Formats: sequence, structure tokens, C-alpha cells
Amino acid sequence: MGYQISHFLNEFLERIGISVTELAKKLDISQAYVSYVKNGTKTASKKFIEKLVSTYPSLEAKKEKLLEMLENDKNMEKLEKIEKKKQEVLSSVEMVSPNGKKLSKRERMQLNEVIGSANYFFNDETVDFEDKEKLILTLHELFIDAKNKNKTKK
Repeated sequence: MGYQISHFLNEFLERIGISVTELAKKLDISQAYVSYVKNGTKTASKKFIEKLVSTYPSLEAKKEKLLEMLENDKNMEKLEKIEKKKQEVLSSVEMVSPNGKKLSKRERMQLNEVIGSANYFFNDETVDFEDKEKLILTLHELFIDAKNKNKTKK
């Protein structure tokens, strides 16, 4: 997928014909950071965009678009962290079950379905990252509690 700023930076460097090292010197930023942004390993910062625009005034007209790209990249980064956390919870759930046994394949699928049904919540940008993490953990606990209650009924 990749970050939008990363794509832009790659095209920009190619168009003006300079290296990451040269850009880093001009922006007075570490070469490693510029490489991370260029390669999509890290998202850029607002300060990076501002330094880029102030160093290259021809980008002033694109500043708003660059800031919008940055916001999209930050949101994508947050969603990736949430997805990673969700996968961590799902994999750890396999070790925890109502009776201390490993969850069956069916139970893991059911839990994945429960958490998956909350995806609209995870895509809501007005909900902060910590609340999304709490929701994943709460869904896990509720699932396990429901399994316990269901087993005691039988």
C-alpha cells in the first residue's frame, strides 16, 4: 500500500535529481529519517513538510495537498496499529479459553467474526486509538464470558 508522502517524496527527488543525503542536508534533518520517510518505513511529520516547503518554495502551492496526504498517512498508520493489536489479541486468545483449553477452530472463527463486526468502529476517525484498543480487549473478554456462561448452561 505505502504512504502517500513516500510516493510523493520519491517522485520529487527523482524530478529534481538529488539524493536523500542531499535533501537531508538541505532540510537539516538526519539522512536516516529522510530515508525512512522515502521508503515508507515511517510517516513524515508536519515539521518535515514545512521544512520541505520552505526549502523548495515551488511546493508552496502543494502545501495543503501535502498536509492532507500527511493526515491520510497518519490515519493509515493508526489503522495499521489497530489491526496489528487486533491480530495480537486474536492470537493470544487461542491460548486463553473458558476452561483453560485452547479455543477450537470454530471458536476462533466466531471471535474473529465478533471483532470483525466492529470494523465500522475502527474506521471512525473521531474515535481515538486508545478507545479502539480498549474495544478489542473488551470484545475478547465478553466473548470468553459468553462462552463460559454457555458452557455452564449445558
